[in-house]
Formats: sequence, structure tokens, C-alpha cells
Amino acid sequence: MVSNSLKKISFRVLVLLFICAGILACTENKKQNKDHVLLLLKTLDNPFFGSIQDGFLSKIDKKTNVIVRAGNKEDDINTQKAILDSYIMDPITNKKNGRLLGLVLTPSASNDELTNYIKELNHRNIPVIIVDTRINNDALIRAGANYQSFIGSSNYEGGQLAAKTLMIKTINKTDPILLLNGVIGHESATARRKGFLDYMKSNYPNVSIIERTANWRRSEARQIVEGFIAIGKPVSGIFAANDEMALGVIEAIGNKSKKIPIIGFDAIPEALNAVKEGGLTATIAQDPFEMGSASAKAINARLNGQMVNKDQVISVKLIEK
Repeated sequence: MVSNSLKKISFRVLVLLFICAGILACTENKKQNKDHVLLLLKTLDNPFFGSIQDGFLSKIDKKTNVIVRAGNKEDDINTQKAILDSYIMDPITNKKNGRLLGLVLTPSASNDELTNYIKELNHRNIPVIIVDTRINNDALIRAGANYQSFIGSSNYEGGQLAAKTLMIKTINKTDPILLLNGVIGHESATARRKGFLDYMKSNYPNVSIIERTANWRRSEARQIVEGFIAIGKPVSGIFAANDEMALGVIEAIGNKSKKIPIIGFDAIPEALNAVKEGGLTATIAQDPFEMGSASAKAINARLNGQMVNKDQVISVKLIEK
């Protein structure tokens, strides 16, 4: 008798648990299936892009749902393409995440890699805001694609400022200058390099410049500089086109970094600390938080049927001790 009662109670409990689980699942699905804006970043392993995310979330309309996705590193274009594929493959809605209302993108490549996705979003009247890194205009024309607004720094101006600062710090030194570039093909890397080299060509045409590509990565920059040290090849100064690479330089050189002028780019928190401590001579400050804020304001405006400026350029500045 007692045994049968316990069986009945246990059965009722199982039924209740099953019903509750179903309710929770439905609730979760409703939460996932909300229409939303996609913030698609290059990566979140660099604080620069985390700051863009923070700025974006601070200004996006509170009624707008946001999904944040990112690649594993800054040149992880395959992950960005896979994420966009998940939206493009379903012509009506992304079944897992709900309907896409707008895309805010920091591209992991600047040529033809993403233009067909942008074109498809144009056909669906889904606004596209590009942040930080431009997509080559010829590639957009070839695809018949367009974006509503670009928001970013003047990387060319930053490259020139880095060259000017570095040469002030290395005056009367005869060893070559080392230029550590970002990912080949990234618009931001190309513009920083061009700004730096144009300034050097115009003002210091006789200075020797050695170029290496460290792909924005701290570990690669460290390995390159360790190689220079191993073969006893001195340099007068170093411009690393982002702070992650500049920090890799400092790790390679150690205490001697205070004797060799090193200029970084981005003003991430760790680099600012290195400037205060004297290991990093200076960094070129962008304002990623403001980029994120401005991109949120732009997508807010577009979702409300308002026009936005095609280009919004945010000035850079030098930060030194």
C-alpha cells in the first residue's frame, strides 16, 4: 500500500518536472528567438575590441536585443564568414537567434572576403555599419555592395604621428628603424604602414627601415625581435603597428626596452601602464569606446529610418610619459 502511494507520488513529481522543463525550454527559445542586432567583432582576445563592445552596449537602444560574436584572433575571417553564413543561408530568419535587424562589423579582412554577405544584407534592407577597419572600395564596387556608415580612426594620421615621434627620440642614431606591421591586407595595417613610410620618405629619406609582419600578435613580435637579438642586429627604434606587438617587443628586449624608443598603437590598458613605467616610449591612442558608442548611435538611427554620415573619422593622439 505504501509502496503504491510512493510510486504515484514519484510519477506525479516526474510529470511536474517534465512540464517545468518544457516551460523553461519555451522561455529560453523565446529569449533566443528575439529579433536582434549582430555585433560581429574581429576578436575579444585583444582589449581594444572589448572596449568597442563596451562602448556599443553603452549606447544601443535599450529596447534593441544584441548578440555579440567574434573570431578567435584578428585575422580569423573564416569564423566571421561562418557566422554570416548562418544568417544568409536562411532567407527569412535565423532560426536559432531570430530575425537580423542590423549588422555592426569590424572586418577581419578588407578585400572581397565579406562583400557578398554585405550585398545580400543590402538586398534585405538590413543596415550595415563598418567599424575600425575599412573594406576596400573597389571590392565593394565589384560586388555591388554598400554600407551605411564607416566609423574609425585615421590610421594614416596615426602612422605619420608615430614616425614623427620615433625620429625625435632617435635623432643622431645611425642604426635602422624596425617597422612591425599587422596582418597584410587589413586596411588599418595598410594605412598605418603607409602613413609611417610616407612621413619617413618625405622627412628622413636616408634612414634605413627594416619591415617585418607580426600579424598583430604579441608572440610573433617577440619572436621577431628575439631573432634580431640572437644575430646581434641593432636597431635605433621600433614602431609596432599595434600595442600587442609593442608589448611583445618589450618582452623580448627586457630592461633594455627603456633605452630603445618603442612606439605602439591603440592605447590599450597594458600599454598605458608600460608607458607609465617607461618600457614603452609612447602609444598612439584611438578611442575604441567612442567608436563603439558612435556605431550604436548609427544603428539606432538607421533602425528608426534616419540617415547617418557615411564616414565618421575619430582623431588619434599621442600618449607618452
